[in-house]
Amino acid sequence: MRKYVSFRVGINSSQFNTVYALLIINCIFIFFMAFFILLHYHVRNVIIYQPGNEVKIAKEAAESSKEISQLNEEKSSQESTIANLNLEINRCNEIITHLTNELEESKSRTRLAEAQFDGLKDAIRSLQEENEEKTKLSQRLLDERIAEKEKFADQFNTMNDTIEKLRKENEMLRSLSKMEKSWFGLPKKGLLAGAAGLVGGGDAKSKNDPEEESMERKWGVVGAVIPSQPQFTVKAHRDDATSVRYDGTNQNLVATASSDATIRVWDTGNGQLQASFSGGGSHPMLGVDISGGVVCGCGADKTCRVWRYDTKRMVCSP
Repeated sequence: MRKYVSFRVGINSSQFNTVYALLIINCIFIFFMAFFILLHYHVRNVIIYQPGNEVKIAKEAAESSKEISQLNEEKSSQESTIANLNLEINRCNEIITHLTNELEESKSRTRLAEAQFDGLKDAIRSLQEENEEKTKLSQRLLDERIAEKEKFADQFNTMNDTIEKLRKENEMLRSLSKMEKSWFGLPKKGLLAGAAGLVGGGDAKSKNDPEEESMERKWGVVGAVIPSQPQFTVKAHRDDATSVRYDGTNQNLVATASSDATIRVWDTGNGQLQASFSGGGSHPMLGVDISGGVVCGCGADKTCRVWRYDTKRMVCSP
């Protein structure tokens, strides 16, 4: 293949055709020249032939024969050259035919590759469209999941509030029951009326009794005032809050535990974060308690940890 290419670079078919035509014309010209020379010498010998000129005529005939032999040699060499050129032309034609076949095969492969490329583009386009649809579906499902989770969280918080409210009412009723048992001089009707006033919002209280009016929003035997609306609303954690405890030592602190494996302490006076504690790796914190500057948290890894609020250091760990 390398020999064919190098030969094709040296000379092409059109040049071979031109050389071939020139050689044929040259041969014809030489043939006619030889014919005219022979004719000239023949006519000359006929015209000027005289007795006694045989030596001169023989000499001229020898020279003519020599010229004719030279012309024949040139003719033979040119014929051999023409034969070689014919062989080269045939070889070039074979090379051209081979290259033409390879070119056609390359064109067919190119068309096949273009068809495959178009198919790949269509496949990529369909995959992109499918990916976009799945992305939209995933985003929609994620939004729905988040909305459901928020809804469940609201319901859970509402249930916790209801349970806490019922627990406090139960404790209040138990304390009133103990008071009723201990106060023998107080009529039972008055105790029940007072309990109904504390629980039901004051339907059974007397309008002229200032003490009952002051106890309208007080809770239980400790006299805690129930707030009518929240003072602060803060985003305490990244995940769900699992437990909340108020510091009963009058430090205005609230501790919260969350599924994000952290425990945080908040100031109830301004709603600002005061401290953040973490432990147990990525395990959720399920419970928390705070009292007298000590914070205790329990996690899903079945361990409890204790921190000092003032130093922010862990004092007890598993």
